[in-house]
Amino acid sequence: MGELYRVLKPGGTAYLAVPLGARFLEDLSITDPRERLRLYRQEDHVRIYNIETFTGRLKAAGFTIELSRPDKFPGALKSAKLTNTIVLARKH
Repeated sequence: MGELYRVLKPGGTAYLAVPLGARFLEDLSITDPRERLRLYRQEDHVRIYNIETFTGRLKAAGFTIELSRPDKFPGALKSAKLTNTIVLARKH
């Protein structure tokens, strides 16, 4: 997240979509793709965020956070409904 903040130009906005769940789950020691699929819904993922942990880590990296809904976006972004919440991370 620090690297995302570093490369985003001042005033820029990052539209971020990550696996979100009711609770935060992360275990970097799990390397078996089948176990990752079972726990994180994808073989190459290592965590599922809850909204508090995700926004907290973004804020710690320096971002200003805004929560929005996909239906509030124009054009193609409306069809990218991965979750009910989209996190907008801004660099000021």
